[in-house]
Amino acid sequence: MTVRKTASVLLSVCWSLSALAVVATVFVVAPELWNGTVSGKYFWFFAAQGAFAAMTWLGVLAGRGKGYAVCFLDLLVVLFVGYVAVNYLVRGQGFEIKLYLLLLLGAFYVCLRIWLQAMPVARRLLPVALVVAAGVEAFVGLMQLYGWERSHHALYRTTGHFFNPGPFSGYVALAVPLAVYAVLSLWPQAETRWKNIGAILCGGKADLPRRRSRWGQVAEKAKRILCGEGSGALLMVAVSGWALVAAMLVIPAAMSRSAWLAILAGVAVVVAWQYDVLGRAREYFRKNRKKGFVLLAVFVVLTGAAMAGVYNLKRGSAEGRLFLWKVAAEAMAQQPVFGVGLGNFAGAYGEAQYEYFRRGVDPQEAMAADSPAYAFNEYLQVGVEEGLVGGLLLLTLVGVAVRYCLRDRGKAGVLGAIVAMLVFSLTSYPLSVLPICISSVALLALAAPWETRWRVGRWRVGVLALGLLVGCGMVCREAQGWKRAYVSWRQLSFVGSYAYGDYGEDFEKLMPYFRRNDRFLFAYGKALAAREHYEASTEVLSEGAGRSSDPMFYNLMGNNYLALGQVEKAEECYRRAYYILPNRHYPLYLLTKLYNETGQVEKARAMARCLLDKKPKVMSTAIREMQEYAEKILAGGTVR
Repeated sequence: MTVRKTASVLLSVCWSLSALAVVATVFVVAPELWNGTVSGKYFWFFAAQGAFAAMTWLGVLAGRGKGYAVCFLDLLVVLFVGYVAVNYLVRGQGFEIKLYLLLLLGAFYVCLRIWLQAMPVARRLLPVALVVAAGVEAFVGLMQLYGWERSHHALYRTTGHFFNPGPFSGYVALAVPLAVYAVLSLWPQAETRWKNIGAILCGGKADLPRRRSRWGQVAEKAKRILCGEGSGALLMVAVSGWALVAAMLVIPAAMSRSAWLAILAGVAVVVAWQYDVLGRAREYFRKNRKKGFVLLAVFVVLTGAAMAGVYNLKRGSAEGRLFLWKVAAEAMAQQPVFGVGLGNFAGAYGEAQYEYFRRGVDPQEAMAADSPAYAFNEYLQVGVEEGLVGGLLLLTLVGVAVRYCLRDRGKAGVLGAIVAMLVFSLTSYPLSVLPICISSVALLALAAPWETRWRVGRWRVGVLALGLLVGCGMVCREAQGWKRAYVSWRQLSFVGSYAYGDYGEDFEKLMPYFRRNDRFLFAYGKALAAREHYEASTEVLSEGAGRSSDPMFYNLMGNNYLALGQVEKAEECYRRAYYILPNRHYPLYLLTKLYNETGQVEKARAMARCLLDKKPKVMSTAIREMQEYAEKILAGGTVR
């Protein structure tokens, strides 16, 4: 092998490994970072994508591919990423980690498109990598289920390398259609190869060359088994079958209805496309119209019954989702064209829910309400954050990808996985989970055609790859400061009470990194209030309240105003906290206490009655103590 050939093989291996390193982001957990199950994946992704961009540039310089096809999907992906970034930056909110993730996901798509065109073998390698990653996750979930591996959530046994079972189930579910397609399409080749292996193992010496030693004969058999025609198909079927078995065993334990619906939809598409089910159904209806309508009616009834069963499986949760979507639609209506910007859903939702309940509190709706960070429906969340413009761009992008898959029967697995993603997005938040975003970008790259009439020369692609490398390098450099900030924040999170030390300076150093993170702002506001810096605390909490739907921000702001003697502002904050989430007792307790301590006896008694009449969503010791306080107010008037 010549030096040039060796260098070419080495480049191909390194290029492929760098791409697979990005897919392997799902396995990263960094306990030394705050929320390391999530944030640890960020920094691995930054480094892995930087390496992938570098290898992509080297691959283009080495002359891999004389020209590169560009399709309409490529333009839509770039346009969507650009729109979201510009829509964020024009608001003057500065750079944050979500924006970096968005930009690097766009770079990942471009690098994938170049890699998949320059190395045709990558078109088979990437789906295998997605299936293997999901299979490993499912296997880890099984180990957690049986207590052989530690879970990453105190309340759930099965989380994989995620924080809770929801994203874990979604990640595994997306790969199931790919695995099913591999088994269905490669089964004939795998079966033939399996029979050939059996013949080789049972053939003895008759089918081997003469004058071979015993070990030579063994080596010859091993070569025929491993390198014979169809070995790759057999391996892919075995890997896909293993992943399917692991997924089917672990997903029931995760109790994710969204994942089951995604799997059913994705697998149905694969089977229908692989065996031309729609064509056969049309032919059957044409010949047997009456029986066809009876079967269709039975199918509709069974589907309706199944959906009703799924709804009643967790009825309270389902009603909560429906109410959430109702309020999210109202939030979207506030800024329908361009939305509120990336990462601002929670603040917009909190404002919309406040306005909704201020018009009137329905007890049943109040019980279903919550303070979510996500819409649990990506179409609504994109609509709230990016408006109709961003929503239409995303739907067009997905529609074009589906159309490309429909043109190529060999992409039935990719089509099924995309459909599974679309169904999962109806009731969950996959675009807020980095590993699922990586898988989704990979599916889009696989959906794009390899040959189009639009082609770009190698040198222009080389300049583009160099630009991506420089951009990824800049992000990786910025990521070092972010990583140190996450380490410091984790150390601060271990502080039990901020009253026994002045941590204001420590928080202030981290403020440039976490100015838009509501959980950080809440902790910072508490730390300032504990040291009686009430005005500074209120300023920080006010900023956090605009980025969260949690009413506790207003409860603490009310406490600050009360400590400063500003009773009217404190009352306003407590009332606002109540209307944001009327199923909470704490704002009513604070109002009762405020009226009692300021001598407003009648108001205190009226609020105490409201507190006692209110049905708790979940009874707790804290609620009992609040009710006891209200009973004392009603019994004796003023309580000190």
